[in-house]
Amino acid sequence: MKKLLFIALSLVLVSALVLVGCPSPAPETTPPPETTQPPQTTQPPETTQPPKTLEIGYLACLTGFISPKDVPESNMALVTAEVINEQGGITVDGQQYMIELIIEDYETSFDGLTAATNRLVYDKGVKFILGPTAFFASGVGPIANPEKVIYVIDFSNNMPGELEPSTPYCFLGDSGAVGTFMGVVTYLAQAYPDVKKVNIVISDDGAIDYLGSTFETILEDVGLTWVGEPVLYPNEMQDFSPIVSKINSLKDVEAFVHMNGVATHIGGIVKGLRGSGNFKPYAGGVCSSMEDIAVVAGLEATQNVFTAAVSADEPDLPPVTKEIIQRYIAKYGEKASLEMYSSNGLYMLKQAIEGAQSIDTDAIKTYWESMDAIDTLYGPGVMCGDETYGVHHHTAAHPMPIQILDENGNETSAGLIDIDIIP
Repeated sequence: MKKLLFIALSLVLVSALVLVGCPSPAPETTPPPETTQPPQTTQPPETTQPPKTLEIGYLACLTGFISPKDVPESNMALVTAEVINEQGGITVDGQQYMIELIIEDYETSFDGLTAATNRLVYDKGVKFILGPTAFFASGVGPIANPEKVIYVIDFSNNMPGELEPSTPYCFLGDSGAVGTFMGVVTYLAQAYPDVKKVNIVISDDGAIDYLGSTFETILEDVGLTWVGEPVLYPNEMQDFSPIVSKINSLKDVEAFVHMNGVATHIGGIVKGLRGSGNFKPYAGGVCSSMEDIAVVAGLEATQNVFTAAVSADEPDLPPVTKEIIQRYIAKYGEKASLEMYSSNGLYMLKQAIEGAQSIDTDAIKTYWESMDAIDTLYGPGVMCGDETYGVHHHTAAHPMPIQILDENGNETSAGLIDIDIIP
């Protein structure tokens, strides 16, 4: 009996141990339904490389007769570089570059230009240059082109050595004499429909020999006729009485188009014309501000005068341009001239570098030549000028600003003129 009781107790103890020591099998689970969403991809981490500096040379006339244009223009270019840098600079293959402008004064002379260009190319080792202006561009080519330095000039008079097949690394950062002429004569024909006969006033630097036939064609396209020989004057002239007399002798002329001058030139001539009773329309094919002209000529003399200058109140300018102008005015004052040639060149150079995704000038040159459309500080632009300059897409046609003075003597926009393309 005791033996049977021991066996029974042993069986109960073993059963209890089995129940305690052996885990129960896990319950079956239903697999989750298949998802239809694409797998998540991991975004590449942002670059932690510090920004580098991209040095860009700038050839400007800080002294000499062009300085009234180039001093404010260089100041605006500095502000433009500042705004571009604050918006991220120039990015190439994930690397940020902050723009640093290195300004060299070439003193409104070819000797000064050669020295300044040599300093930038050989001493500073820059691969990009803004400037120079107008006929001075021919002095940069022999230095910049062999070294494959891209230089973006701010104006061209179509003279030998400025922008042509022999200058493959030269680009025109604005519309030049041809585009500017297209803009101002188009506005002249619209604003003064009774005017049919015009004459051209231009500095005596040889440019008219290369621009004359093109100007004549452009005038015909807008229904105007060029009457008489062009009125020429020396760039260094201060007393414009002889020029005023010559203009007044042109009895059949109903309006005048002044090309390639600065505010002191136009102001001096207009002052003499108005003083002699000649109030015929006077179109300034330059970016000189109307207020600068009024300083020289007087407010009354600016009646029927307009220029191809940008105005702070132009509503159709791109947001980046408005930001640059506001920053510039805050820094240099409301009366500071808004000279945007070099700024526009810098803005387009940024696009060419980023489009090429390279800082190699050959790659940038090739990409720039492939562009049809380009953004400008005036609005949407078109790369063109193949026939005019003999090189493919080395200049931009953009909306041309027109500036007048209101009855209180304040600069105001007369609108943006669409010039289509430069042939």
